[in-house]
Amino acid sequence: MIVQQIRKFLLLGSVLFGWLVSFNLFATDVSDAYSNVVGSVVVIKTEEHKKQFSKLGIVEKKMNELGSGVLIDKKGLVLTASHVVNIADKIEVEFSSGEKTSARVISSSYLADVALIQLASVPASAIVAKMGDSNKLRVGQEIFVVGAPYGLGYTLSVGNVSGRRVYDDLISMEFIQTDAAINSGNSGGPMFNTSGGLVGIVSHIRSRSGGNEGLGFVASMDMIQDLILDQPNSWIGADIIPIKGELARALNVPHRQGLLVQRVAKGSPAEKLGLQAGILPVKIPGAADIFIGGDVIVQVGPYPIHVSKDGFLNVRQYLSTRTEPLQLTVWRGGEWVTLYGVDE
Repeated sequence: MIVQQIRKFLLLGSVLFGWLVSFNLFATDVSDAYSNVVGSVVVIKTEEHKKQFSKLGIVEKKMNELGSGVLIDKKGLVLTASHVVNIADKIEVEFSSGEKTSARVISSSYLADVALIQLASVPASAIVAKMGDSNKLRVGQEIFVVGAPYGLGYTLSVGNVSGRRVYDDLISMEFIQTDAAINSGNSGGPMFNTSGGLVGIVSHIRSRSGGNEGLGFVASMDMIQDLILDQPNSWIGADIIPIKGELARALNVPHRQGLLVQRVAKGSPAEKLGLQAGILPVKIPGAADIFIGGDVIVQVGPYPIHVSKDGFLNVRQYLSTRTEPLQLTVWRGGEWVTLYGVDE
């Protein structure tokens, strides 16, 4: 009898010990890390114009969008997602202290969905995020995300690295998959390791419901370093879609490859060049809705557009190293038109 009681006591003790160990392993307290980084996180509010169907036909409306970002430099450089700011007419950034400032885009990669914006001023209380090494992330490692889901600023969500997804398409891309809760408004926000090191920028989710289902994807800092920080892409302020094959033929593009312009940000280099946005929304089976009737970019500087890895590498290198004003050749209304920029 006594032996059985001792066995029960030992069994209960082992269960409790195992529970405590698992609790310590899988429920890391990140409150200190959060306190150390929240001053670097910003909420981004943008204003942009979009064409929509209405009873009056196609009308243009001003839309307000919401995203997040993170300060990475004392001079006011903020990383965010490209889709948050790429065609914004106006950008306002707010820190956790409540201080606000305006911003402008200086570099953007729409394929990798990352962008760099410059703040007009930096609050004295702002904190610069310290860089982490995304290459050291392992599946199962705990991370946390800070952003503004549904407008609830500086919200913390904790999760794990679920996988690493590498895509070698028009450019080489790497996204960190995570089960941390990510919703609308988190886009562009930072992902940190438990030491508070910046390891990625929130890009998108995969969801059938439209909300978080545990499939979030974050641009890795290693990719961002290569595409945005080491060799920045020039921002022109246009939303574009690569086209070739059947779609290019349907749009009667002689070159058979190009970049179909969707929208153009007001006051952007694209608008100053005279680039024309699409005017008619159409539905293509198996693809997202697009706008046609706008310019098709067929040459950037001396490089004809080729929807291939080498083609995009040539254009990227030209845009990041050019010393002369930007020059674009477009197919517009059945004619070739050359647009010349004037650098400020």
